[in-house]
Amino acid sequence: MKGHKGEAVGDGSCTILLIEDDDNDVFLFRRAVRHSTLRCDVHVVTSLEDAQAYLTGQGKYRERRKSPTPNIIVTDLAFRGDSGLSFLKWFKAHPELGNIPVICVTGTLDPNKLGQAARFGAKCIEKTTFLDDAIRVIKEVVGEDRSSRRAA
Repeated sequence: MKGHKGEAVGDGSCTILLIEDDDNDVFLFRRAVRHSTLRCDVHVVTSLEDAQAYLTGQGKYRERRKSPTPNIIVTDLAFRGDSGLSFLKWFKAHPELGNIPVICVTGTLDPNKLGQAARFGAKCIEKTTFLDDAIRVIKEVVGEDRSSRRAA
């Protein structure tokens, strides 16, 4: 189980694409997934351009065995020199990518930005509660919450 950028972490029950340009947030997210009950591979890209290439299988992401289509995308709304909203707009304009759920992590409480993200179909999570909320939402998406409730 390695933890370098671009390398997967997990056993492959699901695939998470993390779009994050902050090394500390990448480390914390991978650690949270590793210490949760999730059994997901985490693939990391650090720019919106790489995210687009990953999702469309271009360039170094061409081989789907190494860069599988994600079950869920986690992205920040703020990037150096760009915006997560531009990624959401691009993603929404590519219906061939399917219905991959998108979780946006944000430090903003700006209702306009949050509203835009929601209109693009993303679920927004406040950055201060990022790790706990992200793990909870991912569990909901991959169905882990439902199975554990049935067993109770």
